Amino acid sequence: MMRQLATVSALCIGVFLDTQNAMARVRPPEPVLVDPNSQEFQKQLSRELNIARQAALSDTPTVTRVFAVGWDMHHGYYLIQRDAGYAWVIPDLLDQKIVAVFDAEWSADVLDKHAGDRLVCECEGVEWSFYSNPRFIVQKAKLTWQH
Repeated sequence: MMRQLATVSALCIGVFLDTQNAMARVRPPEPVLVDPNSQEFQKQLSRELNIARQAALSDTPTVTRVFAVGWDMHHGYYLIQRDAGYAWVIPDLLDQKIVAVFDAEWSADVLDKHAGDRLVCECEGVEWSFYSNPRFIVQKAKLTWQH
């Protein structure tokens, strides 16, 4: 009886190994090469972003959040919510008045006066994500400097 179980076990393991090897022999499809800097790709991404943003505006409730504000030369403004592990949140500044408020506080003259301080935004808007990146559509913003 033990010998029969050992034979069955060996057969099962052999079949398992064969199926593993058979699966490993299948080649994955060739990757599609996409230039993320091409105009075509950027236009498509922009269209997708606008569609997703409009869907978020129509489906998601407005909330108030407090963020620290930062600026990066590659990405522009970013928001950091302390309660969420200090992860970057990409702000969608859709209104030129809100952009002007951010730009006014991030000017060289104002930054010189507040060296070492933190710019904090009490933002009202919509939380959402696009391709797994957290975003926040800023509809109202009150910016203050904190020591």
